[in-house]
Amino acid sequence: MSKSNPKDIPEHLRLEHQKILQIWNVMKSINLTPELFILAFLKNEHIEVNIRRAMWGAPDGWNSTRTVLDHIRGVVCNNGIEGIDNWRNYILEEAKGYVTSEGPKSHDPREGVTWFSANTVEPSFFSPESRAARDQHLTTTGSPFLYQLLRSKLGRNVEDTLDEDRVELSEDLRDLIDLEGDTLPHGPASEGTRRERRAVSVALGACSMTGFVCNRRDNGLQLANAVTLLACGVTERVNSYFHWLGLASSRKTALMALASLGRFAKQKIIHKIKSAGALRPLICIDNIDFVFGEFETFKNSCYGYWPTGC
Repeated sequence: MSKSNPKDIPEHLRLEHQKILQIWNVMKSINLTPELFILAFLKNEHIEVNIRRAMWGAPDGWNSTRTVLDHIRGVVCNNGIEGIDNWRNYILEEAKGYVTSEGPKSHDPREGVTWFSANTVEPSFFSPESRAARDQHLTTTGSPFLYQLLRSKLGRNVEDTLDEDRVELSEDLRDLIDLEGDTLPHGPASEGTRRERRAVSVALGACSMTGFVCNRRDNGLQLANAVTLLACGVTERVNSYFHWLGLASSRKTALMALASLGRFAKQKIIHKIKSAGALRPLICIDNIDFVFGEFETFKNSCYGYWPTGC
């Protein structure tokens, strides 16, 4: 589209406000307001109109479109508290729509990254690689919008907690806090980095909890937590509370997972025994002395081993 020569523009229309008022008067003469004109410009399906608004939604035109949106926000928010509330409510409704649309649907096939069956859990499920894959899937496919939202909120509050945490935590406690196997140094220079990692972990956990509550098959973190809680002797009542919060699977699911892990351990032991050479297993025989008398008495039983050559 060729640009007009500034000298061809009438002198009374060369300033920006003069052009705006002139366009306003023209729209008013044909029963249009700026809002009606913009709505018609964005919604009309006529080919000529469609061509002229094509750049508004194109990637190359996004920067200018965002500038328009930013100025609309400024106009709305300049109308006091009510204007700010109106804009916040609008953004909140948009955010609700995006968050609701994220995550797997109930009819989707099991994707094998964050969806697991307790009956087929393998030892590799607890490996760092498997956990990293679940986290990566959550931040890029599962709940990227919610993750970035929480991550931004937590990241902005890092500086507010630096002094408080540094006073409360002793050097001995710092080594115990690193529950996720991080090997970051715990000196004053690393405080921000540690809290950065903490913010990421909290955001990932919150997204995983939300996904599990919405769809119980999205259970990667919860299944790992349930097995860990069972192995650590946590009571079923506490586990039920964590299950209600979306932090862990049920105790029944954890027992099923342990049974699956037990089958893998059994096969591993069988394989080791078959491939081993001489085997001297521990045995318990009541009141039987061996050839060399090598045994220890415990209550009413004798514990010993088969000597070489038996």
